[in-house]
Amino acid sequence: MLATLPDTFCVLMAKKDFVDELARELALIGIPVLLKSELLFLVAQDAFETARRRPIWTQDFWPDCHVVEFPSIAKAQQKLKSMAKRWVHASLHCHRRGELICEGLPRIKKKRLEPFIPLPDEAFGVFGLLSEKELFYSLKPHSQVPFGYHEFVEDKKTPPSRAYLKLWEVFSIHRPHLARELSGKTVFDLGACPGGWSYVLSQVGCQVYSFDKAPLDEKIAKLSNVHFRQESAFGLSPSSVPQPFAIFSDIICYPARLFDLVEKWRATGVKKFVCTIKFQKETDYETVEKFLAIPGSEIIHLYHNQHEATWIMA
Repeated sequence: MLATLPDTFCVLMAKKDFVDELARELALIGIPVLLKSELLFLVAQDAFETARRRPIWTQDFWPDCHVVEFPSIAKAQQKLKSMAKRWVHASLHCHRRGELICEGLPRIKKKRLEPFIPLPDEAFGVFGLLSEKELFYSLKPHSQVPFGYHEFVEDKKTPPSRAYLKLWEVFSIHRPHLARELSGKTVFDLGACPGGWSYVLSQVGCQVYSFDKAPLDEKIAKLSNVHFRQESAFGLSPSSVPQPFAIFSDIICYPARLFDLVEKWRATGVKKFVCTIKFQKETDYETVEKFLAIPGSEIIHLYHNQHEATWIMA
């Protein structure tokens, strides 16, 4: 195994239902796969760093991975303890042996996240077994939460759908500064029904203008800082409404149509967006590239996304 891997490599982790998506995307952007397990893809560090863009369909990734040989479980534990205080086990091969190693290491307690609360500063490393006598490790996991499992203490009473979790994840993990910037600002929620995103935007103190042909859930419509207009998000004229500070959209539509909608509002001077790109049977990479060509853009496959991704310009 040592002879087949470079001195430094990167491990990418796919979400369970999107392994094939990540495999196709890596081929598309020219990152060769050195080794693959059920959810993990090992790729050369330089190939990952020099690729024209970062793959969207990774749930988490661990750069600067190295390989260590170990003669026994105790020696593996000793080596890992010398490098970091806490560890998580990413199962690649020899799952049970990896778990036995993990049992002798300090772990991070699994707990659900609270929305809008800064993540705990708990440094940790990731390791996995390549064989009974070889392990890989990374001291620089990308996600501050092991494996990118962004599971929240859910609000099961107010939100009318689970879509609110996507925006919680954006504000709590990926753009916490944006939640702070929005307080008191006018924002639009385009295609708002039933109101999950309007609910979250109301939580951070926005004046939320929600637009949809279908009505909002009654609980959301009654919120004092949510203002609903029963109108198509696509037919809305910028001249007929106040200028928004930011636009949010979880609307169901073809990616190309969403891009045109975004361009209409960018032309008015709006500079902050969070939008869900909802794919049909296949990922529309042509439109993905158009979104990424917009300066300051990023596309993330959130933990709470399905066959969709979240475009953020903020």
